[in-house]
Amino acid sequence: TLGVPPIIVCPPNSRAGMIANKLLKKLQDHLRMPNSQFSAGAGSANLHRPVLVLADRTTDMSIALSHGWTYRPLTHDLLGMKNNKIKLQEKSGPDGSKVFCALGDATSTGTGTVSFDLDPNDAVWSQFTEAAFQDVGEEIDSRLKAYKKDVEAVSRRNAEDVDQAQMATDASQLASAVEAL
Repeated sequence: TLGVPPIIVCPPNSRAGMIANKLLKKLQDHLRMPNSQFSAGAGSANLHRPVLVLADRTTDMSIALSHGWTYRPLTHDLLGMKNNKIKLQEKSGPDGSKVFCALGDATSTGTGTVSFDLDPNDAVWSQFTEAAFQDVGEEIDSRLKAYKKDVEAVSRRNAEDVDQAQMATDASQLASAVEAL
């Protein structure tokens, strides 16, 4: 051992916290003993103490260890992602439309809570999980513009008299645009 008791760090109110409390009691009992392993390093106890991090299986350590400006870590931090789910507060926007806010947001005084699953099989989530956040925004914006363009094209064609074969083609184009989103 280093001869110094560690600083124990764990998430509050979790299984890891319960284990940390039990470990802390054991360490305290051990420190009270006259022949403690920690008595040798007592002089350097305040200067160089190791850190013991305890986490349970629900903690995504990859985010804590390699945090960057990518989509997954920022979604985790900003929206409180837990077990691939995010919960958002639903409220009405100024124009009456639905707006979603993070639960911890001070401006979120909405009507209810909405939960979203971030499925690993989702095309957008799997493609942009490790992408830079600004790249994700730009790509979603370009996909939304392409979708609106396709909807507008179908609407324009529907305004004109188009035969049934053309309608089926338009419907398939619209379905592919929705699928791309």
